[in-house]
Amino acid sequence: MAVAVDPCRRAGRHASSNNWIVFAVFWWTFGFSGPPFGIPFPGVCISGTLDRVSTPGGLDFEFIYTNCDTLAKEETKSIFLSRGPGLIKRFDENEILRYDGSDVPPTITTINAHTVRISIDHVSSVAFAKDRWEDVTIVYDIGRIDFPRAGDPPTRQRR
Repeated sequence: MAVAVDPCRRAGRHASSNNWIVFAVFWWTFGFSGPPFGIPFPGVCISGTLDRVSTPGGLDFEFIYTNCDTLAKEETKSIFLSRGPGLIKRFDENEILRYDGSDVPPTITTINAHTVRISIDHVSSVAFAKDRWEDVTIVYDIGRIDFPRAGDPPTRQRR
């Protein structure tokens, strides 16, 4: 009498039980307790709107807080600029300033129809700052930068 033998069992491997173990380990690691060691997946950030300001000239500024705690703390604040009412599109071309530090929101002052001043008392660092957006010139008035880099806007201390 001939008996059918499973090729995996004949080789000493039990495919069905191995699959169950792999599934259980994967579910325990990622599905039940989150990513291993409490490290979030790359690219996972929390963002929120801190404030919105409109100028009489029709410019809308939005202040965004972003926190990306992966292996190290990365916490930034950004200012986005757009024209007219409505939702500000959060694209790179609308971001005019990104910095770290200062819990006090910046002050926006209109100098003339095509120039605005952004005033901040103190920041830890500046990731980037645009001098122009469309036909608007942006002047920065930053009191102090703790970790200045070449190309940062001038501060009140460095003028």
